Amino acid sequence: MQTHGDAPPEPGGRIAVIGAGLAGLLSAELLSRRYRVSLFEAGGDLCRRTVDVALDGQTWPVDVGLPRFNAAASPKLSALLESLGAGTMGCPATLGVSFDAGRLEWADTGIDALFAQRRRLLSPAFFGRLADARHFRWHAERLRLDAIVTRFTMAQLLAQTRYGRAFRDGYLLPTAAMIWSDPGIDVLNMPAAMFLRVFLAHGLQRGIGRPVWRSVYGGGRAWLPKLLARVGEVRMATPVLAVRREPLGVLVETANGVDRFDAVVMATKAPITRPLLADADPDEMAVLDALRCRSGSVWLHTDRRLLPRRRKVWAASNYLHRSAAPQAACLSERVDQLQHLLLKTPLLLTVDPLVEPGAALFRAERRFPVLDHAATLAQARLAQLQGHRASWYVGAWTGDGLPETAVTSALQLASEFGALPDWARL
Repeated sequence: MQTHGDAPPEPGGRIAVIGAGLAGLLSAELLSRRYRVSLFEAGGDLCRRTVDVALDGQTWPVDVGLPRFNAAASPKLSALLESLGAGTMGCPATLGVSFDAGRLEWADTGIDALFAQRRRLLSPAFFGRLADARHFRWHAERLRLDAIVTRFTMAQLLAQTRYGRAFRDGYLLPTAAMIWSDPGIDVLNMPAAMFLRVFLAHGLQRGIGRPVWRSVYGGGRAWLPKLLARVGEVRMATPVLAVRREPLGVLVETANGVDRFDAVVMATKAPITRPLLADADPDEMAVLDALRCRSGSVWLHTDRRLLPRRRKVWAASNYLHRSAAPQAACLSERVDQLQHLLLKTPLLLTVDPLVEPGAALFRAERRFPVLDHAATLAQARLAQLQGHRASWYVGAWTGDGLPETAVTSALQLASEFGALPDWARL
């Protein structure tokens, strides 16, 4: 994290951290070791990210905030969880794909699931898609190096390398949806170098023998309160109305009044951060306006309509696509598999369901970052604004949108403030 603005305040100074997502909560906990920190959170309960679900005669804590993560691609997140004594367990990194209510279906869980539709054994187009996917995995590292030079988007890279639409729709889009847990991610306009870096970090180039993902025993309830307990002052259910930077400090306004701090850490996504900065200057406005998000809905439910039609295609992550207008896609995670819940009923966490789920147990609106070239350029400029007017920015939205980046941004901030923990490696 490069800082070209104000230096961090002296130890003991007052710092406001706005937003108690993963990056904000970790930043507040680390800075509390050297500063007087106040953490502002609009919501009323961090443990809302773990939902108690009563099914099959038992009650289970279900993590809807971090249902699974890739340990190989998340060394800092793994180190954080270990430092907090949070136990993790391996879970499958499998993908099932269904187009148009079962017209085309396959899964990577084995030969039987790959050819769940036996007529695909006689389909040159299907074998061509498989060959393209294998070729892409084998050449992913070379493609990444080329993309660093060309600065191509994924759409431009696919056009140059002549990967067809069947590969794009049948492999690339579902894989991206699984990585980011976002079926609406605009991977085609994403910088190819970013996608390929993440693809390789997740070990997806291997095809067979990929690293397993992991989930946390007990969900966020098992470790988030431990971080929260170490924060100097926590103001839950306290939305921030405005932030103003003055020569003598930073003013944070809530419904309870105005408080003065020596610095502020904005741990809210750019579309939320931008209107909070009541005195944003042109540079800040330009950067934050370019870091867009799309809105999506997340549902916890037991509606099997949001799984592939064929049971043998069911996987840990299930991508369902509808080609007819309006074209849409959703992603259903089987949290019963991911979190080792001994349920007879599949328990699904679905993003942007194609139909409204029946038997809904939880629903939330979330913002997903738009990771296009404009965002990449804005993120580089944001790095230059760290510390500008006593303001810092953290969160997954400052990078590739993944939980590991949220942790990394908080650790980089802590390093600048002289509060890097012993367990961390930058």
